[in-house]
Amino acid sequence: MDNPASLISAEELSALETAAKQNPTDADAQAKWGGGLCRAGKFTEGVAALREAIRMDGTQPLYRLLLALTLRETGDFETALQELEGVVRMAPDIPEVHYELGVTWAILGNAGSAVSSLEEAVRLSPDFAEAQYNLSIVKLLTGDAEGSNRAQAVLQKLDPAAGAELQEKLNRLTEMINSMPDQA
Repeated sequence: MDNPASLISAEELSALETAAKQNPTDADAQAKWGGGLCRAGKFTEGVAALREAIRMDGTQPLYRLLLALTLRETGDFETALQELEGVVRMAPDIPEVHYELGVTWAILGNAGSAVSSLEEAVRLSPDFAEAQYNLSIVKLLTGDAEGSNRAQAVLQKLDPAAGAELQEKLNRLTEMINSMPDQA
């Protein structure tokens, strides 16, 4: 790979570009090209290609999800949130969409909405370990230690190593919270 930070080789990116140029009205080719550009760290061009794919075929939730994740990666959290909310309306039964929405809400500091989205992700897919992990942390941050413990216990069964790692993090987080002076 030419760029060590790149997640795609120059050859792969070139092939995606060729396919997009040979099929300028193919939304899927444009979306793949946009995704490739983003993986290469060319976010501005990638966002433009993803928006073009959405313009061509606005019915594909994956295109909007890729756009939302790219926007979040670049720090445009509010626009990412809007896109993710649109994806949830388009594909309400996909747990990963609710998970990504929950992560974005957490980044924005809205723990209540983060919990709701993460709970929906684990309701749709109880074995979604990463969602259980993040749900446990966000629940603890909102003061719901019991809910945090429940999510952590599920995670422990799904992935004992991740459960043990989370337990250590939760213990440190609890110590930090308990050592904070009261704001009364």
